Amino acid sequence: MQAEKENLVIYARRPKKGEPNLDFVIDGPGPYKYVDVKNPKDQRKFDKKPNSNDNAAESMGKKITMQKGTVLTIIRGQNSSILQKILNQKWKAILKNQ
Repeated sequence: MQAEKENLVIYARRPKKGEPNLDFVIDGPGPYKYVDVKNPKDQRKFDKKPNSNDNAAESMGKKITMQKGTVLTIIRGQNSSILQKILNQKWKAILKNQ
C-alpha cells in the first residue's frame, strides 16, 4: 500500500472476517484502526449525465462523514473537481453537526 510506503499508516493489512468492511486494518497513526480508500472517477464518462459527478461526490462525501474517528479516509485520484466536491460535502456535514 502506497500510504504505508510513505509512512502515513502503520502495518496495513486486509480485514479478517468479522471486522468492519473497510479496505485495510492498520495500527495507527494515532487513533486510526482502519483505512477506507476512495478512488473517485469522472462519472460523466460512464453515465453520460452532466450532474453525475455531483451525485457521486455527494454520495462519497456522505459515506465519509458517517465513518467514526478510528477510520482514516484516503482519497486517491487526479480528478480535482470531484475531489473538491467531496471535500465540500464533508465540510458541510461537519459544520451542520457542530
